[in-house]
Amino acid sequence: MQKQKRDRVERDGVVLTGAMFRCTGKCGRLKPGSEFGLRSVDGTVRNQSQCATCRASRVARNARRAA
Repeated sequence: MQKQKRDRVERDGVVLTGAMFRCTGKCGRLKPGSEFGLRSVDGTVRNQSQCATCRASRVARNARRAA
């Protein structure tokens, strides 16, 4: 079985392939690392704690509150 391109995420030389994480956001689902993304914090590469879908819904909710 061929791995999908979405199963791989890379940032500053750190590569996650096939890594699965549980979302700490609203959905709480187990998803591939590519759904979370990586960020650099003080030179340390870490994964986002919420999946892209939960982060996007939070941003939209905050924008509605600010309006």
